[in-house]
Amino acid sequence: MFLPKLGWLRYRNSHEVLGTVKNITVSQSCGKWYVSIQTEREVEQPVPQGGAIGIDMGIARFATLSD
Repeated sequence: MFLPKLGWLRYRNSHEVLGTVKNITVSQSCGKWYVSIQTEREVEQPVPQGGAIGIDMGIARFATLSD
C-alpha cells in the first residue's frame, strides 16, 4: 500500500477491498499500526421472501402482529 509521506508499506489483507476507495485512516494503538479503508460500492436491494411477521409487545395491547 502506498501512503503519501510514508511511501510503500506492507500490510495484511484481512478482507478484499471492494468498490471505490473513499477514505483511509491510519492509527496507532499499543505500539501497532492499523489501517481502516472506507469504500463505496453498489449493493443490490434484497428481495423480501415473505413468510415473516413482526410482533409488537405493548402495554395497551398484549401483542400486535404486522399482518
